[in-house]
Amino acid sequence: MAARFDHLVVSVADLDAAAARWAAAGLRPHRGGRHPGGTVNALIRGPRTGYVELISTEPDARSDWADRVRGSTGPLGFAVAVDDIAAARAALIDAGFTPREVTDGSRATVDGATLRWRMCQVGPVAFDPELPFLIEWITPMPPGPDDGPVVEAIGIEVPDPTRLATLLRTVGFPEQPGDVPWLTFADGEVTITLATSPEHHGVTAVGFGLAHGAGSWQDLDGLYVSTSPDVRSHRGHVLLPTVEEHFADRDPALATWPAPHPERAPLEEEYSRCLDPGKYRIIAARARAWTAALAERGIAEVSDTDGTLTITPHAPDTLPVQVRFTGFDGVDDSGVQIVATGSGATITQLPVCGCDACDDGSAPLLREIDDTFLHLIDGGVLHIADRRGRTVTTTLDGWAASGRFRDGEPERWIADVDAGRADRRWVVTRGKPWI
Repeated sequence: MAARFDHLVVSVADLDAAAARWAAAGLRPHRGGRHPGGTVNALIRGPRTGYVELISTEPDARSDWADRVRGSTGPLGFAVAVDDIAAARAALIDAGFTPREVTDGSRATVDGATLRWRMCQVGPVAFDPELPFLIEWITPMPPGPDDGPVVEAIGIEVPDPTRLATLLRTVGFPEQPGDVPWLTFADGEVTITLATSPEHHGVTAVGFGLAHGAGSWQDLDGLYVSTSPDVRSHRGHVLLPTVEEHFADRDPALATWPAPHPERAPLEEEYSRCLDPGKYRIIAARARAWTAALAERGIAEVSDTDGTLTITPHAPDTLPVQVRFTGFDGVDDSGVQIVATGSGATITQLPVCGCDACDDGSAPLLREIDDTFLHLIDGGVLHIADRRGRTVTTTLDGWAASGRFRDGEPERWIADVDAGRADRRWVVTRGKPWI
């Protein structure tokens, strides 16, 4: 059984006025259509499946759902999509919940199509704020615009988050390991964070990723709404589907793994051992997937010399790099080093430490490989080294430094290079965008 976040329902008194508010915040809604019960909606969505639904009622609307929408404004509840709603309902009953019967739902879209689904109310009221309703799409809606906002995070505050967590686990929503004092679930697109609050009963915050624009924080219709640029703001995001295709062809033995000790501090002996260095070969597989994608899409020429891959972008004045595969504890390809071909400057090296104590799972390592290639393709890599061996290297979300620096000195180095004031004793490595 599998489950994912589907949508958040937000009740508004005036749909046109609410749509204007959200559009002014950079989150443009699109008219969805009309439900048989007399409710109408507008959807805030992009190319992913999750979305926010602004919903209101027509004057003559008569149904439990319409009464619930009319009786309250702000966030009402959220839907979790499942692939088999009958099996999910049975599992919830076995877990001690009392879900209603499965019913059919539909909506006539503005272009004349009819979308159909099956749904199951789990809580005692329609759009229950503390428990999601389940939905199984029969004829799902097409994706939203490629440059539309995508839901990335949902914050939920309820008196009993443990009960909600039990529901999510029961229907197959993936839980995210972590050592924070709240519960986190992530389906690969949307992260749901549960926290205890005697004052709140439901969703309080939603975070969107944007293809363009800066980050923002604001209140909209009872929600704390945040926005930030997502992966689509990077030139290399167009390669990600091809990267995933090549990564899927890796050795089946190279599997991802969760953080091994999410709820405890590492044991002392874990700092001096690595029980399975071979698992880190998945980092090399991800780097090879990127080089294959770059070659396949005609972005760069890739040559192999004794196992070292040299990537030479076709665009002028770009930074060619080498991908070197390292190893430890007698296991080849258990590490990756990406260096600038000319200066030999190290752009990234993974894993930073292979001991079991520092193991946070495979996800951060794969994300760092992705971030490195996205940063290179953007032309954003800047590496500065001085004669004392100190270095400053920009990253996708900041910078990293090696050596002893005074407060603010790494930032000053970067600012000086950007302003054309580089110290003549520095070795500066940078290039233009690959695309």
